[in-house]
Amino acid sequence: MSVQTIKIDDSGQVKETSTGIAMALAYIGGFLMYMLVFMFGSQVMSRCYSKKKTSRVVEVIVSSVKPVS
Repeated sequence: MSVQTIKIDDSGQVKETSTGIAMALAYIGGFLMYMLVFMFGSQVMSRCYSKKKTSRVVEVIVSSVKPVS
């Protein structure tokens, strides 16, 4: 099954074109946007996780130190 579009310009000439290239570009663009959003989300998640883990390590170290009198 092929999808065809018919374009009529201002002078009245009819042109038949295939929309396969436009559809392929739309799918590729959508996939790229999905991948960018996914990669950004994973970077934010890993950054927050590493900050939380670092702060927890510092809390454990500080809580294990006994005060000197």
